[in-house]
Amino acid sequence: MCVGVAGFAAFWLVFDEIHINNIALRPEHRAQGLGTALMRHVLAEGIRLGAARAPLEDRKSTRLNS
Repeated sequence: MCVGVAGFAAFWLVFDEIHINNIALRPEHRAQGLGTALMRHVLAEGIRLGAARAPLEDRKSTRLNS
């Protein structure tokens, strides 16, 4: 049984774009589809708020095995 926070996401709505600042899961909750579910929720919430785009930046420093 999970008690506490498994993960979180934070984003800003800037005009018609959402900017995802952070998305993270505790290691024991990874590889279970929770990250995908969290990302889908963030994107759906962005659409609900009027966002047309969600540009993503890929940085080597943010990769797990960098």
